[in-house]
Amino acid sequence: MPKYGIIKDGDLLLSSKQLDGYKRIEYAAIPEFDQTTHYVEQEAPVEHNDHIFIDVAVKTLPEDQNDGEMDYEFN
Repeated sequence: MPKYGIIKDGDLLLSSKQLDGYKRIEYAAIPEFDQTTHYVEQEAPVEHNDHIFIDVAVKTLPEDQNDGEMDYEFN
């Protein structure tokens, strides 16, 4: 994972080297979650004085509308 970054025009630019103006990136730990019902999504980076923090959010998967049946279509 890239270790340094800078936020310019709302975009996070990444680097493996410490460049002028770039800050250390801290990534949130991924919590334990039920992969059959949830997924993890990366949040927007937040700039602090000495680092940039990237948090994660655990979200619920949408319910399956097929009641467990798979609908395969082959052309």
